[in-house]
Order: sequence, then C-alpha cells, then structure tokens
Amino acid sequence: MAFPPIAALRDIDWQAARPAFVAGTPYIAATSLAVAVITTLQALLAFRAMQNLADLPLRPKRDLIAQGLGNCVAALVGALAVYPPPAQGAICYRAGGRTRIAPITAALTLLVLVLFLSPLLALIPVAVFSAILIFIGILLFDRWSLRLLRDALRNHPKLDRGQAWQSLAVIAIVMLVSAASSLIAGALAGFVLACLIFIVRMSRPIVRRRYGGDELFSKRMRSVADMETLRRTGPRRAVLELQGVLFFGNADDLSRIVTELMGERDMILFDLRGISDIDISGATILGDAVARCRKRGKTVLFCNLPPGRPDLATATVQANAVTADLDSGLEWMEEAALRAADARPRSQAIPLAALDPFKDLDAAELTVVQALLIPRDFPAGAVMCREGDNADRMWILTKGSVSVRLQAAAQNDRRIAGMAAGATVGEMALLEGGQKRSATVICDEDVSSYELGLPAFETIMRDHPQIARKLFTYFTRDLVQRVRLLHQDLRTLMA
Repeated sequence: MAFPPIAALRDIDWQAARPAFVAGTPYIAATSLAVAVITTLQALLAFRAMQNLADLPLRPKRDLIAQGLGNCVAALVGALAVYPPPAQGAICYRAGGRTRIAPITAALTLLVLVLFLSPLLALIPVAVFSAILIFIGILLFDRWSLRLLRDALRNHPKLDRGQAWQSLAVIAIVMLVSAASSLIAGALAGFVLACLIFIVRMSRPIVRRRYGGDELFSKRMRSVADMETLRRTGPRRAVLELQGVLFFGNADDLSRIVTELMGERDMILFDLRGISDIDISGATILGDAVARCRKRGKTVLFCNLPPGRPDLATATVQANAVTADLDSGLEWMEEAALRAADARPRSQAIPLAALDPFKDLDAAELTVVQALLIPRDFPAGAVMCREGDNADRMWILTKGSVSVRLQAAAQNDRRIAGMAAGATVGEMALLEGGQKRSATVICDEDVSSYELGLPAFETIMRDHPQIARKLFTYFTRDLVQRVRLLHQDLRTLMA
C-alpha cells in the first residue's frame, strides 16, 4: 500500500497481460460507455443546478469536454471517474465561492496534501475517515425519495399520486438491479425505464379538453338575463384544460392551438390542473403565445398553477389574471363579458320590477310584495347568515355578489358557489319551513338586497295565492338551473 497509489499502468507486464486485456476489452468498453453516459447526464443536471444558483449562461459542451479529459487523466493513475456534484457545488456557492478561484483552490489543496503531506494524512485514524463518510452519507441521504413516498401515500387532490408511484418504481428497480448485479446495470435499467415512462407521458395530447363559454359556466347563480347574455357571448370565450408534461415536443402544438383560437375567441383560460411538469422550453413557448394574444387585444387567464414554478413567471405576468381554481377563472371571464355586453352599470342596483322573482307580477302584486320586503345593505366581508343558524329569512340581491361556503375539515371552509345580483339567497331553508342554515353566506363586495322574512313569506302563502304560485314557478326554474350546473360539474369530473 502506498499513498498516493502507484501509477496503475507503470509496472504492468504487458506481454503477459495482453491476452487477458484483449479478452476483457469488450467489458471495459461497455462499462466505460455506461459510466460516460451516466456521468454526462449527472454533469448536465449539476450544470443546470449551478446555473439556477448563479444565473449564468451554460456552456455544456465545453464543460463536458473538460470533465471527460479530467476523468481520462485520473484513470491513468488509478482514480475513479467523477462528475460535478450539485450538493458540494451549492455548498461552495453559498459559502462565497462564486468564481473559478474556488474550485482551483480546492483542487490544488488536495493535490498538495496528496503529493507532499501524505505521511500526515496516513496518520489520521481510519475511524475519522469512517465518521466523515457516515456524516457525508447522512447529508446526501435522498430526501426527495421520502417526499415521493409521502406523496404516493397521501390522498390529496393537488398531488399526482400516479407520477409519484412511477418514480418510486424507477427507484426500486435501480436498487434491486444494483444489488443483484452492479451499479452500472442498475443505472442503465433506471435510465431505460425512465425513458419509457417519459415516452408514455409524451404520447398524450397536451390539451386534454377544450370548452367554449357556452358549454362551461361558473357556479355563480345569476339572473335569467345575465345567463342569456353569457350563452350568447359564450363562443367568444375558451377554456383549455392541459395535461401531462409541457415541453418543447408538444409546446408547439399548444402554440398552434392558441393561434387558431385567437381568431375566434376574445378570452382564453389555461387550466394547468393536469400539468405534472413544465420544462424551460415549454414555459418559454407558452409565454410567447400569451404575449401574442395580448398583442392582438385578447384576454388571457391562468388557473390551478403548479406550486413553486418560477419558470412560469413570464407567462403569468403577461396574463390578465391568475386565479386559484377553474371556477374563479370562469367567474372572472363571465364578469368581464357581462360588463362589456350590459348597458346597465354593474354598480347600479336592479329595480324591483326587473328582478327575476317578480317579473311576472302585475302592478298591484308588486305593491303587495314591496310592502312586505325590507331593504337591506351589507358591506364587503359581512356575513349574511352562518351555517347552523335559524333560517327565518331570505334575500333577493339587487347589487353586488356573495359567496356560499361550507365548513370543511380542520376548521377550514370551502367556497361551493357564488350569487350575483338578481339571484336569491337563503330561500331553500325558508321553503323547508324554517330549517337550519346549511351554509355560510359572505359578501364579496358591498351588497344591496331585499329581505323577505318568514312571517311575510307565510303571509304571501296564505293571503296571496297568485303571488305564491308565481314565486314557486321562479323557485322551480332556479332549482332546475342549479341542478344543470351540478350535472355540468359531474360531467367535468367524470370526463
């Protein structure tokens, strides 16, 4: 044993070793090729990680050539091939090593220690080296795999459990093949399986479904006139539900679809709920498509953005709006369409005779109803009623909008619907005869309304049967509309 080790090729008896060397050449070549492929991929990933940290342009060809030459020289003296480790590179960068001086200094320090201070290194107990290796092993423990296992076991709507299980399958196969054969065979098996999974994912079209604004509506309940306006203007709005991985191979197809839609639609909503990954080229092409839409005066929206994706910043900044979910995006487009198509300002209260529940009433009947109604105003953020309260009144909105929310697990509530001006709020519990409130209603903005209490409602039922019949006709039509919207949501979930 010597430190540094004796040159691997210096004392070989080439005449005696030639037959064995020739017989082993295919295996040496295959192993070298596998190491070259694997370390090339690892090096490119390390370069990308360093680029993200330092925000510098990459020169992958130059860097790979330098890495290859260094490995060839190292092999001549019996050393192992290596690649730039991302973890050590990140530690060096965060510690202040921002220039070429840092890696050169580290390399020269190691060279001096090996060549001139090897007796001192030999005095270091083996236990110290073992402790260092164990400590490094703990630092390099793959937390990503543990997060994958957690995501695969959790039943969360925002997690792609299928993708997590696929990645875990790759990890398991690499481990099994490596233990049964060799590290090279395990790495190659993992590489081939990852490529197959990638090809399967790429075979799916990037646009899963395409909707028009007259096919898909938000959960916000509106007046009959507003719904007719939305149906009439619906073909000018489009929703693109994307899926899979957005990369350079299919981003061009998405760009082509967007270009076609620009001639027919005024608003385009991108639903990224089904996107499992986006590379830098896909994000760039998507950003260019958004820029073209804005240049032609089109409105672009995003919803269900994947968390932690700074590469989408360009596209989302150029968009007109970014909403949390599909329903919020649909509401945004519908409000914009109504503002553009309606001559009445949205901030102006709807007259009593123009409200849907009372459109069929004559002048005398309107006088009776108006005497029983109480005008009520609510500021933005006010709670009109809470889940579990006694249901002793209902409201007809004349201005503003409200959200209907249900109490969910862990003390969090969930928005299930919205009500716009012209809609009724709280009538279901009132029709049941004063039951408990099944949801909480919160004002999204300043709201004006007419309040109809339970005693006044019973008076109409008892003393004015003609008015009661017309009100129940309205409630029936309104219930049918809500059922249709529920069927629409079910079709969307089942498709």
